[in-house]
Amino acid sequence: MNKIIRKVFMVASLFSAGLLTSCEMDDPEVEYTEVVSMSGEWFVKYEVQDSTGQWEDVSGYTTLLTSSTSANTATEMWLGDILSDPRAINFADANFRGTFWTYMVRTNVDLGSKTFNANDKSIAVEAAKSETPTKPAVPPIPYDINVKITDGRIIEDGSTPPSGAVTDSIIFNVEFEDDPGVIYRASGYKRTGFLEDEH
Repeated sequence: MNKIIRKVFMVASLFSAGLLTSCEMDDPEVEYTEVVSMSGEWFVKYEVQDSTGQWEDVSGYTTLLTSSTSANTATEMWLGDILSDPRAINFADANFRGTFWTYMVRTNVDLGSKTFNANDKSIAVEAAKSETPTKPAVPPIPYDINVKITDGRIIEDGSTPPSGAVTDSIIFNVEFEDDPGVIYRASGYKRTGFLEDEH
């Protein structure tokens, strides 16, 4: 009995040693998107000019997202204030609408100068609603307003938020089709992950 246990133990030990030595421990190669240097979450304030030409904050800090498109090219990226699925907006739920205006638009990018602009329709769509005993079903409703973005740029290490960490800054002008003639200036910094920088 003792010999059988020893043999089983030896076979199990050899098998385990073989498994441990056959595993490769190489680090995986990390692949980035073409616009990784311009992508991320941002905290921005939207401002409008008052009658004296001074910029006045109209939003406090809100969240903004920049990310690569599915084409993954160095000439375009998504920009918007929608952090959930832009094709399933629910204006009644703060978790499923934009943090300022509810928009997501494809921007043209110059990666070398880190500048961007857009004059395109937003891809936001209010989600369909199921039928209830008191209301009929509602199909998806596009909120495809035109969004014009000008003078957009990202400045590497251009901001020092409350934590003291150095991070990128972003600034651009934006005009929404359903608020014609009003130019908003959005400016802020890239999310650092430090609690004192969160809004």
